[in-house]
Amino acid sequence: MWSVLQSPLGMKLTFVLLHFVWQATVLYCVWRLISTLTPFRSPQTRYCGALVTLLLILLCPAITFGLLDVRDMPTISRMEFLTEEVSVPEIALQPTRETEAIVAAEEVNATQDLLLEAREDAGDSLSSVAFLMVQIQPYLMLIWTAGVIVLGFRLCVSYLGTVWLRRAGLISVDSDLLVRYADLASRLNVLQLPPMAFSRRISQAMTVGLLRPMVLLPAAWMTEISPEILEAVLSHELAHIRRQDLWINFLQRVAETIFFYHPVVWWISTEIRREREVCCDEMAIEALGHRLNYAKSLEQVASWQLDHSSGMLAAHYLGDGQRQLLGRVRQILGISTPQAGERSWPAGLVLMVIPLLLWAISAILLPESASQANAEDIEAAASKAVDSEGLSATLPPRHLPPLHPRHPHQHLDHPPGRRHPLQHRHPLECLLDDIERDLPVDDDAQPDNKQIPEDQSVIEVLHELREEVRQLRLQVKKLKNHRDRQPPPHHHPPHGRPGHPHSEDDIDW
Repeated sequence: MWSVLQSPLGMKLTFVLLHFVWQATVLYCVWRLISTLTPFRSPQTRYCGALVTLLLILLCPAITFGLLDVRDMPTISRMEFLTEEVSVPEIALQPTRETEAIVAAEEVNATQDLLLEAREDAGDSLSSVAFLMVQIQPYLMLIWTAGVIVLGFRLCVSYLGTVWLRRAGLISVDSDLLVRYADLASRLNVLQLPPMAFSRRISQAMTVGLLRPMVLLPAAWMTEISPEILEAVLSHELAHIRRQDLWINFLQRVAETIFFYHPVVWWISTEIRREREVCCDEMAIEALGHRLNYAKSLEQVASWQLDHSSGMLAAHYLGDGQRQLLGRVRQILGISTPQAGERSWPAGLVLMVIPLLLWAISAILLPESASQANAEDIEAAASKAVDSEGLSATLPPRHLPPLHPRHPHQHLDHPPGRRHPLQHRHPLECLLDDIERDLPVDDDAQPDNKQIPEDQSVIEVLHELREEVRQLRLQVKKLKNHRDRQPPPHHHPPHGRPGHPHSEDDIDW
């Protein structure tokens, strides 16, 4: 399971969930700013604005998942590349051919430069935040998965509860109430009349079911609640069915389950439920035609079922509980109430700072992932070039001299058969001198007990390079001795082989 959490898909999903933090925060701040600067008096407008904000918030993860590339994600393997020691591939040198020795030395030089440069670039861009992100990523995924499982189980239990309520403890409704119920449905333009029944399992009115909604009333209301109050309650429940609020409520529950870790999802969902109840109250008042009587009915029902609530997948007559009751009554009576956006300026300022901080963190993480990918590509290209025979063609050598060099101080009129004093050094010796000159001295290194692991690995590589240079010098010395023991070469006439200069260094090694 741990490997699944650390997989590229798991890493991508983790970054999607992290990006959702600042994306949802920004959208919620924009909605709060709009609702504050342009206060909407219509509850339907406020409801639609909050619902659109929620839909945009839920759309952000899908867009982010499509835009993120798995290859740009930091992984454990790339972190291991950044921390492992740089090793120089062993190259078998052939002391019998000068060209192979030169190319082999250049391979060591070019490969070492590529690996050290890639490691340095990636190491410089790597920060503690990125490294910590890779380390804690599986734990974040584990916590998120556990939260989704727990809240998903709660959602499933809620659905099973609605199925149980539709089948157990039901009492049929008398004909007079059914006639009023059908009349209210026609006033609210409900096309298909949903079934209605009294239930012994509930303590407040509710509507259950998505595909086939059903209105349930407490069985105690048959004798304790007047028909006028029941008519007000039924008009409110039919308004929920007319507006398809059960589907919206189900979408909210799913969003709260998946993005449970973000408070913005819960805040916007609470606002949607509050405005939804107000919208249903307005539709019920329009169907009944008595605003004051509806407010009194709401107060009497609330006093009867005080301290009772239900967490089922349903739209309740009291909405979110007693806290919203006073606001609903004030809305019904036309008394102005301060909106939530009018008191949220401090919180809005704080929420505006949070996405900026998260954006800065993401700006640090994403370039690091690109640098790590580039470092890995450079390492693969360097290893492939070392294994191939055509490294000299793919990697242009910095110190590679021509195979038949002519010293710049050699005079054109120098008589053949006698070596110029400045030509006694072999071209490979010049190459080795350049390599040693580029290598740093050991005096600049720190003592072993104070060195960090990265410096120790570099020093070990330098020692290996110096040893290879020493071996190459011995091979050059053997080549020079072998050349001195050979008889003088036969010089070609001026019009000899085309394309070859007339020089005593024209020896086929």
